[in-house]
Amino acid sequence: MNKEIIILAVTKLGNELCVAGVDEDENWIRPTSLSKGGWRQFYKADIYDKNNKPVIALSNVVSIDLIQHIPQTDTPHIEDWEYNRNLRPCLIQTLNNSKRLQVFQKISEQTLEPLIKNYEKSLCLIEPHSIVSANFANISYTGKYQPILNFTFKGERYSYKVTDIYWRAIGRYLSNKYHKEIWDGEKLQDILQYSRLFLTVGLTRLYKEKYWAMIVGVHTVPYFPVEIDYENI
Repeated sequence: MNKEIIILAVTKLGNELCVAGVDEDENWIRPTSLSKGGWRQFYKADIYDKNNKPVIALSNVVSIDLIQHIPQTDTPHIEDWEYNRNLRPCLIQTLNNSKRLQVFQKISEQTLEPLIKNYEKSLCLIEPHSIVSANFANISYTGKYQPILNFTFKGERYSYKVTDIYWRAIGRYLSNKYHKEIWDGEKLQDILQYSRLFLTVGLTRLYKEKYWAMIVGVHTVPYFPVEIDYENI
């Protein structure tokens, strides 16, 4: 079945992607495909429409052909749907800043507990109270670029890795232009010129007997344009 999805996460997963969003009923959907290693992912080759234009991007409304919901047992990843790789996604529209803000305000949640404590689901959208700092200098244990975002939400402070390819591209842009890799929140806001910021928070698959929270979508309002190099996400 074809399902219209507002894309709210396009995130690096190895050499491929993890994609997620909400449908018209505000249900989270993660269109996925089984890889050889068992990881469910969205292939980079599948982000393009029939005109070879990348349409899987934040705040795009995209029609994706879904085959079936993937049953889950004892896991918070209840949002997985197998998608049809034989049919190209189709761009319906790109939401403007006004419509984006309406969507974010409508679906944003006031607590992270169902995600990070109860493991009832693996995706949600929040509006942090403040961005404390952004670290684009961090390197993962594999020696690869791994941004970190520090923020406050409901009186708590969090520090999560960011796998969102949009934010990763912003980090490269800022580092190249200003020769600076660590930013405090106020200066970052001045540079990116946003008035509101929302985060899609997701959980990893089970790793070392735990589901780890990370940021899989960063949404600035207004949108800050940056070019994404899909060969270097």
